[in-house]
Amino acid sequence: MKDSSIESSKELKSKLEPIEKLLQEKKYKEALAEIRDFESSQKIDKIPSEELFQFYYLKAFVLRSLGSYQDALKSGRKAFSIIKDTNDNKKIAETQYVLGLIHISLGNLKNAEVEIRDALTGFRRVEDYNGTVDALSRLGQIDFIKSNYAKAIDYTLEALEYTKKTGNKRKTAILLGNLGVRYTLMGRWKEAEDNLKLNVKLNEESRDEINLARGLLSLGYVCYLQRDFKKANKYYKQAVKIIFENNYNREFAIYNEYYGELAFTQGKYFLAKDHYKSAIKTGEEIAPESGIISQSYRLLAELQIVEKQYDEALSSCEKALKVATSLDEKIEIGAIHRALGQIYTAKGAGVVGELARHKLTKAKEHFEKSISLLGQIGAKFELGKARLEAVKSNAFEYFDRVAHFANGRGIFEELGSDYYVGKITLAFCEFVTESGEYGKAEVYLKDPEKIFKRLNEKRDLDLVLGLKRKINRILGKAESAVHPTAKYTFANVITKDKETLKIIQEIQKAKDSDLPILLEGETGTGKDLLVKVIHYQSKRRNKRFVPVNCSALPETLLENELFGHKRGAYTGADKDEPGLFEEAEGGTFYFDEIAEVPLSTQVKLLRVIEEKEVTRLGETKPRKVDVRIVASTSRDLKKTLLGESFRKDLYHRLNTFNFRLPPLRERKEDIPLLIEYFLKENKVSERFSAIFSEPKVMKEFSDYDWPGNVRELKNEIERLTISIPNDETMNPQLLLERIINLKKGEIKKERTSLYDELAEFERKRIIQVLEQTNYVKAKAAESLRIPVSSLKSKIKKYGIFAQG
Repeated sequence: MKDSSIESSKELKSKLEPIEKLLQEKKYKEALAEIRDFESSQKIDKIPSEELFQFYYLKAFVLRSLGSYQDALKSGRKAFSIIKDTNDNKKIAETQYVLGLIHISLGNLKNAEVEIRDALTGFRRVEDYNGTVDALSRLGQIDFIKSNYAKAIDYTLEALEYTKKTGNKRKTAILLGNLGVRYTLMGRWKEAEDNLKLNVKLNEESRDEINLARGLLSLGYVCYLQRDFKKANKYYKQAVKIIFENNYNREFAIYNEYYGELAFTQGKYFLAKDHYKSAIKTGEEIAPESGIISQSYRLLAELQIVEKQYDEALSSCEKALKVATSLDEKIEIGAIHRALGQIYTAKGAGVVGELARHKLTKAKEHFEKSISLLGQIGAKFELGKARLEAVKSNAFEYFDRVAHFANGRGIFEELGSDYYVGKITLAFCEFVTESGEYGKAEVYLKDPEKIFKRLNEKRDLDLVLGLKRKINRILGKAESAVHPTAKYTFANVITKDKETLKIIQEIQKAKDSDLPILLEGETGTGKDLLVKVIHYQSKRRNKRFVPVNCSALPETLLENELFGHKRGAYTGADKDEPGLFEEAEGGTFYFDEIAEVPLSTQVKLLRVIEEKEVTRLGETKPRKVDVRIVASTSRDLKKTLLGESFRKDLYHRLNTFNFRLPPLRERKEDIPLLIEYFLKENKVSERFSAIFSEPKVMKEFSDYDWPGNVRELKNEIERLTISIPNDETMNPQLLLERIINLKKGEIKKERTSLYDELAEFERKRIIQVLEQTNYVKAKAAESLRIPVSSLKSKIKKYGIFAQG
């Protein structure tokens, strides 16, 4: 009886051996056929436990390989229930490992991690190094799927240490390839390239064609990211040759995706689109719910955005997002939201009113989702690109765009990507140019110009030079092609107000002094104009005039702008940079809205005034500077002093020459002069100009208080000349209606919108709270429950001035 039992066990094992052999050869369908034959020929409940375990284990492996995951899980659990209470730690670990693989395939990552961790413990216990390598590799895969790239790298490195004991070159090559891909996503491109080169070398030695093709594609891609297009193209060509010879469909789709991105970056849009569509076609044939589809559609959307095909781009993003969400591809989801932010920014630019606001709100939401998600998973390069696009988007307020620039530039500097440092700085320059800060744009443009020249990036260099020409044209137009010394003269200050004329006489006496000048007055009273007159009529006229808007820069950027920095002073400071004080050597330095300078910076500013010295960030030795400081403020600094937000000693140093410019409501005799000047400046017809001269019209204009002062009056004249270009439609009654509506704080019903009404409500509410808090912005922001930076931006947007 005993001999019969042994013979039966041997017979069962002999029937299971062909299944194991087919598994080793990866002939899963044939293996499943053998399993079905075995089941039909045996009474399963009568099979001895050892052979029954082996049967269920093999069945679980085969079913998992063929995609029957639920059935595989049932068989795997049966195998584990048989083996779990034995002392066979190796088989227990192998079963837990297979269960982990099944859970990965089902997307149950939590269960998968538990099973594979237990398997790892078992493999280590029996010193099964191959099993240990497999388990560590799979734990790395789980964290990679979860976008925990740093942890995935740690597991992969640990697995590589164990391959030194096994000597398994194939597994070593696979791990090196995985490591290269993970380093790529982390933005650690040099490390990625080094590991992928080793991967390619091992694959060549073992003649592993499919993994060699994959390694070459990954290596080409990391070279592309480093903008070594020649190398990238070389590796792609090597890969595609192998792909064609072996008919690797999935790898062909990846090749098309990667090569399309290379063509797109080089401006070959037609070629790029052709490759993207080819990738999508192949992907839909072999794996319609794979990452190939999500990434290819997203890349196609980015191309469509460049071609201004926004509806098509939106459709592509929707397809990409559906697949990426089902796969939980966090990095791809983040990139798709970035593209959606670009689309809605463009759509918002093409409309007005409430519809524009709606589009831009959506754009901001998508950008914020992108930045949040990419930041969480540590995908630095994609995060930097999201910050870059946010800088370009007017969905964000001024200070938010400045912050996106600072953060994005820091990321690209950390990655060592000079090209993208240039790109984001150029985007920032375009943005501040739109904001009218031409001096700031000129200063920042120096970096991208140097970078693109050094990298021989001709297309981007052309953009820089084009922006420089645009700024020069704008400045030329602003100066009316007249040299500043001729335009900015005391004689050209338009006034007959006795108090203003007296101020001008006093300023003429002080213009050549080296002592500071402080100009106080409401927003729009002409402080900026008078500062330029002081500079261009002083002995310093042939040196630089450097203005800084103190409310436009956050504290972290302001000191760096003013004083410069030493190489290594902070992360990303890769070279010595002079500050704006040094740039203004021998000339005039203008602090616009000096009251916004933080207390910590006020101490250093006092040293500049008293000692004529600046100290760059990261240095201890001061440098001598010769600058004349002029400052202005729309706030009452004496009231600010009571709030302890402005130093008394600095106030007294600046207050050597103090002039308060009266608001327009206190010098109404200037209104007719100013209207006449602005009409000439806008080159209106004589008929148009004559209507303003009618006594009733001029009386209404003169009776209005003009809370925005000269600036508001100028804007209103310009608005009228633009909105009523046909002289025939202009009449005195139209002007009277317009000024009456201005007095009431209203806009004619047919010209208003919900957005305009909300904006006006917001403006009035901000003024109310500012008055209640004595114009202390921190308190006002707290009362309004918004950040101080947002409040400052809105004050600038609405032209709100401080009373007194």
